[in-house]
Amino acid sequence: MPKGVVTVSRSRGGRGFRPVALCLAGLSPAVVTETLFGLAVARRPPVIPDEVHILTTGAAYPSVAGRLLGPEGALARLRRDYRLPADRLRCDPSRVHLLRDGRGRPIDDIRSALGSRAAGECIRSVVRQLAHDPATELHCSLAGGRKTMSALLATALQLHGRPQDRLYHVLVSEPFERVADFLYPPRRPVRCRVDGRWVSTRQAQVVLVEIPFVALGTVTRRLGYEELDLEALAAELEAEATGRLSPDPLVVDLEARQVLIGDRPVRLPPRELALYVLYAEARRACRRASCGEGDRCERCHLGDDEIHDRRERLCGLYTHAGGRGRPGWAEASAESADALDAFRAWLLQTRSRINDAIRRALGPGPRGARYAVAPMDRTGGDRRGRRGLGVPPGAITVRVGRARAAAG
Repeated sequence: MPKGVVTVSRSRGGRGFRPVALCLAGLSPAVVTETLFGLAVARRPPVIPDEVHILTTGAAYPSVAGRLLGPEGALARLRRDYRLPADRLRCDPSRVHLLRDGRGRPIDDIRSALGSRAAGECIRSVVRQLAHDPATELHCSLAGGRKTMSALLATALQLHGRPQDRLYHVLVSEPFERVADFLYPPRRPVRCRVDGRWVSTRQAQVVLVEIPFVALGTVTRRLGYEELDLEALAAELEAEATGRLSPDPLVVDLEARQVLIGDRPVRLPPRELALYVLYAEARRACRRASCGEGDRCERCHLGDDEIHDRRERLCGLYTHAGGRGRPGWAEASAESADALDAFRAWLLQTRSRINDAIRRALGPGPRGARYAVAPMDRTGGDRRGRRGLGVPPGAITVRVGRARAAAG
């Protein structure tokens, strides 16, 4: 390790991934080469990125491209200087990403809320694209550019990043951060003139600090939120976390013929209410610890055949909820394939009406989704899959007639 170089690193995740660097750059592109020097030369063990991607503004692009790219650019010199593999640190104009506004025009500087929102979308889009490949690990540097860009990159990486991804800040000792020609500590020290005196790059210190962050990319993909913009995605994940920690109580009241979620009533017709009671009772009875934290399991999610076996119970609940007569499926033979198919079709329609009513009352999003009748894996599943509620069992109360079954 060259003299005077310091790295502060926190190990996270295993190896075996293909490293890709993503750097911010403003009018001082040296932060890119300083970051890469910290990763590829100073770090132990070294990380030599295959590719280098740069996020920059329209005003900074000429300096970034002119000083860093090409066979005589700083990236090529760093590779030759420290004898790094010729196929690493690949960067061409296609990997320099310009921040653009809503009309596709380059953003020269971020000086408004509108510009910040547009820049955030550009940064989120690049992070999402690079994180889409499961074989890669991102090494992101938030040094460079305006502080707004740094905050946006950190947020985008949190929302789309994986456990193997990393975030850094790079610091350079005085006076070298003010030396225009200093791009990284060269292998052979040179003298630079600054503030009227000569200094040797032998004294330069590059400090690469790994910044901890919460990688939520797996959650983003599991919930199907990858297409949301940065602001909406952050709001949805916050709602997901808040809802999991403090869910609104669910009261299914057959006497009052309503569902109450917190202080919001959800009116359901007798057939929908009767079916919802079955799902609520199954969930409320679950004692699995992970379900108490909002997970789902086979014990508290019912298959269509199980609902069919409980037709008499379902019919009684329907009558108690104010329904008149007996539905046709109540008399259907369990041995009839046509009757089973008709019953499953009725379940599909009824669940859809239940979920539409809940969405109308609560609005879209993860907080309301846990009160809907949903598949265990949240990906849809086939129509015979197991379905149920996602609200923790301890938050559920079911009231049926004079005999009340309440959450203990």
